[in-house]
Amino acid sequence: MNKAKIIGYEKTHVIFESGDVWSVARSVVRKNGTVQRFKDKKLTARRMGNGYYLVRINIDGKSIHRSIHSLLAESFILKAKIPKGMCVNHKDGNKGNNVLSNLEIVSYRDNLLHAYKTGLNSNIGQTHPKSRITTKQIEVIRGLYRSGVSQYLIASQFNVCRATIQGILNGRSRKSG
Repeated sequence: MNKAKIIGYEKTHVIFESGDVWSVARSVVRKNGTVQRFKDKKLTARRMGNGYYLVRINIDGKSIHRSIHSLLAESFILKAKIPKGMCVNHKDGNKGNNVLSNLEIVSYRDNLLHAYKTGLNSNIGQTHPKSRITTKQIEVIRGLYRSGVSQYLIASQFNVCRATIQGILNGRSRKSG
């Protein structure tokens, strides 16, 4: 399996096409003159809450966290840092599938379009990050209004403004629930 030196850490770390990151064997002379030897070591990848896998790279007492998919793209595809305005896209939409053949460099716009096309990012209704009302609550709101409860009272009950309730009732927002 092919491996490449990690951009920025060429003397100390390598990455394999599979996404495995290794610290390479080396000797380091410390400030006090002592020599510290390091053996080859596979780094542990940690899955973050957003679904991406990170590794911690330690150099000279400083550590940095890097995403595996970015390291793969920089080391194998670009052979340089990812340019401004570009990002790494997982072709299959699976953030955990950090295999080189599943990655591509795209613009942020293309990455977002890919997420919508594949259903990874719908941002419609209650899945929208700013949504404060669930689909079930929409049904309750419409039922309350049909039974004669005022928009102001409904708004206070759901802790939103009256304009939000009005938008729901007249179909400007949350048309399908």
